[in-house]
Amino acid sequence: MRSDEKGFTLAELLIVVAIVLVLVAVAIPIFTSQIERSREATDQANIRSAMAELKADVLSGSYDQKIAAEPTSYQVRLEQGQQAWQVTEQADEADDPFADVARISGMPQPQGTATLTYDATREKGAVLTYGGEGSSDPSLEVADPQNSLFQALLANPLSDLSCYDSEHPTHKTIQGMNETLAADGTFSKDIASWTIVNPKAQGNFGSADSIRSQADQLYYIWTTVPIKDKRGQQVPVVMSHTENGKTTWTVGQVKVTRGDDERYNVIERDAVGRHPRHKDYDVNTVIVNDESKKEFQDYSQAASYYQKLAAKMS
Repeated sequence: MRSDEKGFTLAELLIVVAIVLVLVAVAIPIFTSQIERSREATDQANIRSAMAELKADVLSGSYDQKIAAEPTSYQVRLEQGQQAWQVTEQADEADDPFADVARISGMPQPQGTATLTYDATREKGAVLTYGGEGSSDPSLEVADPQNSLFQALLANPLSDLSCYDSEHPTHKTIQGMNETLAADGTFSKDIASWTIVNPKAQGNFGSADSIRSQADQLYYIWTTVPIKDKRGQQVPVVMSHTENGKTTWTVGQVKVTRGDDERYNVIERDAVGRHPRHKDYDVNTVIVNDESKKEFQDYSQAASYYQKLAAKMS
């Protein structure tokens, strides 16, 4: 008696196996990413809880006694499995665990720690320090340095510069600005080099009143990486620009090039477009590495992303 039943051919079985493998290959990274997001959400919730406890103890006057008895009173053990925050955007400002932090030091590490302390000399007194192997990467003040740079520019004698570079070895205005910034308690001591560019200036910034009137034209770029010996190399930078009351922070990487002579290096001014004297200059052009460029509306999140980029480039 002959049977009419048929089985699958080898080709059909291979096709099914291939489809399953493709689905698995797609699903595993998504699943892993969701697990990491869940871990980071837990870590950030725990940091918020520690922050709330620290605030309550500062207000009640029990902070000093508590921290003296147990230095890790406000320490959180991190559950995340990857270095740095993989998710930097916050859905709601009220949910941002870093909103009341004056300074972030280091970088979140897998199975590391996040320790909160209080610094009464700062407007936002909380200081967040990450611990664990590899946590001592470059960091940035959460307090945006842009205002400090602007005030230092106004406070010092002005000259015929259209670009102000922190590395200039002899210029009195730059020296005065660096001294002003060194005395500024809100300016990051981690920032190794900075530049201010007025791409629309025709030769110079002009007077202090002129600078105030041109505030929306100024671009600020800074890095935690010393650039003295890095000519021709890429360094991570934060660039900020305020226009019509709205500030945008761009994190990316740019090349270190020479200054007006061979004596010093500068962060490449083309980070904000072509040199202002070039006819084909476009003020809207932002030249940074496309693979790492990212824009933020919140500076603390830009600082966190900068830390991740700096660690990647080191």
